[in-house]
Amino acid sequence: MDHKQGQLQNVDLNTATVEQLNALGAGMIGKRILEFRPYASTAELLTRRVLKRADYETIKGAVTVRYLRGRAPVEAACRGIASPVCITLVTKAPDGAQ
Repeated sequence: MDHKQGQLQNVDLNTATVEQLNALGAGMIGKRILEFRPYASTAELLTRRVLKRADYETIKGAVTVRYLRGRAPVEAACRGIASPVCITLVTKAPDGAQ
């Protein structure tokens, strides 16, 4: 594995730049991925119809959604965003959570 390929593994969908996402090999997908943030899982690229299946298959091994500083990915991605989607996602605790 070359150095460049290693840099393109584990690209976080909620924190990556447009340039990092475009470099994954599926064309100019970065802006579209950013428009649909936040993500709770990589599979949301398909279920929310962000990418075509062929593009998803190209990048799925190189992308991830991480927890940041002990917070859920949605909380981290929505920090400072007052959209109804973010407010609902951040304030709704999963079953069993406090």
